[in-house]
Amino acid sequence: MKCAICGAEMGLLSKTFHYDTKTNGGWEHNSTMEILGLQSVDVELMFCKKCFHSTISPAFDSAALYSPNAVEVRRRLAPPPASAGDAGCAETLRKCAAHLTRLANNLALLGGDIPAGDVTVVDIGGGDGANGAIYAQVLGHITKRPSSVKVVDPVDRQYSAVERADNRHEGEGYSVTVLSHVAEHVFAPVDLIRGGYESLKPNGIIIVEVPDDRIAWLKAVLGRPVGLHYHVQHFSPLSLAKSLRAAGFSDIQVKVFPRSTYHGQLQPTIVAVGRKGSGILETGAGGAFAQYLSLGLHVALRLGSAIGRKFL
Repeated sequence: MKCAICGAEMGLLSKTFHYDTKTNGGWEHNSTMEILGLQSVDVELMFCKKCFHSTISPAFDSAALYSPNAVEVRRRLAPPPASAGDAGCAETLRKCAAHLTRLANNLALLGGDIPAGDVTVVDIGGGDGANGAIYAQVLGHITKRPSSVKVVDPVDRQYSAVERADNRHEGEGYSVTVLSHVAEHVFAPVDLIRGGYESLKPNGIIIVEVPDDRIAWLKAVLGRPVGLHYHVQHFSPLSLAKSLRAAGFSDIQVKVFPRSTYHGQLQPTIVAVGRKGSGILETGAGGAFAQYLSLGLHVALRLGSAIGRKFL
């Protein structure tokens, strides 16, 4: 398998795990098997030393996992989500505050000016568009310009045609593209991010947020089972920065947020922002030593969190 970021041949990081319809690999693996109609599969975790990046093998049609036909399978096999009513008012407000803190941290990475004109945000794969709407409202309020948000679902395969039609005139496009917890679900993340590049105005900004799943590398080395997961890419700060650069972005800044959240729950994340056409190739990703240091801190924090939940 070739690296989805740089195209180099990837090496094997895990053992090879064989699954069939009688094997219980957890709800994500089991639902993936059922949705794809697989009777058996051998699963491995591949690793690129150049990018500090891993990908699940074999590649499969990950878009099928989010098709209308897959909804019933996920509903049947996935654990029921906790409702806001079950959490109580204080816990619900805590989750709201954590979510707003997460978005504020992401906005703090932006440098320079927002492109002239109305503040327009496109939220790719943004579900109900809540994140894109918050970004649009805050940026519009601060810049005192009209603001709007559009949500685009890359699974429906209509993204490229729709957005290129919108941007057929020079200077048109969006001010900000948001890719929040989307790139880890696809086998061609650079193509996805490049679609965000094409949707932007000149000097437009992209915000890419992915889960920090690098703990999967330690689990693979220790022989823990690797199954067909909904997260098919595991990014590092370096691989996320290189993804934006390969898609055409410059002025790239990357930061790890070990205490970030997702739906109000603790979820370490890696966030990168880039600009279309600035020509500056700065990045906060660092070299190999920085990647090893960042990985060590990530593993230590994850292990500390796990120990705390068990004994405290």
